[in-house]
Amino acid sequence: MEASDPMDFAYYDFVLTVPNEWRIITEKKSEYGRGQIAFLPPKDDKFSVDLLWENLDVYKSKGATVEAFIDNYFENLRKNRNIVDLETYKGELTKWEGHEMLYHEFKYTFKQMMRRGFTQHVVGIAIYDTHSNRFIISYAKIDPKKEAYENTARDIIRTFHCNCSESAPPTAPPAPNAAPSEAPQ
Repeated sequence: MEASDPMDFAYYDFVLTVPNEWRIITEKKSEYGRGQIAFLPPKDDKFSVDLLWENLDVYKSKGATVEAFIDNYFENLRKNRNIVDLETYKGELTKWEGHEMLYHEFKYTFKQMMRRGFTQHVVGIAIYDTHSNRFIISYAKIDPKKEAYENTARDIIRTFHCNCSESAPPTAPPAPNAAPSEAPQ
């Protein structure tokens, strides 16, 4: 990494390696099944590497596999008439113990009539985690004019690992007034 010594950050079975001087902000309502974390460099609130996770079932309706999800996402970007000069990249699909992971990048220019356009470059990794039933995405929006943290962002994103298969995911408590045989398994 470009900055200083890295540190491992672990939260709800997620592990990422980030520079030790970076700030970490967690959404207050984050829990095992859904949440958000932002990793920010010192003295720069306009750049972050974000980690989001939600219920996988919601995202499987947009693609049965993580690769199908990303293909569908790219296709929706292509259909957006305000997006021009779209470039997309998909890395190699990685699978392990109930996880499908796909590194991806896209860059586009967004233009609207009577407004100034802007260029966006996004690097990220998307994960379908069937072990804990979570959709996970870590990404960073790179400012093409600055690109100050581009290499660091790529390094952080590529260190992502989920340890949920090494520990049992939390089980849901029985529904109120449910008979023991009706409790979720």
